[in-house]
Amino acid sequence: RKMTSFSSIKSDLKNAGVEWVDQEVVVDQGLVTSRTPEDLPAFNKKMIEEFAEGSHDRSRVRKNNDLAEPLTLH
Repeated sequence: RKMTSFSSIKSDLKNAGVEWVDQEVVVDQGLVTSRTPEDLPAFNKKMIEEFAEGSHDRSRVRKNNDLAEPLTLH
């Protein structure tokens, strides 16, 4: 997954397999992340857009409509 965050947890996320980027807002398969409180206006705008779009990843739903295994960050 691609994400952003406070720089203080950048290495933790990278160690968990995340592609960390230094951007105001990042969206990956409907997961919206931002860096700091200063990014909240952009984060809120993107969240509203994502809610309006609806579900992104139908591949995570099995044929019998059970959710597939959740993504785990180590």
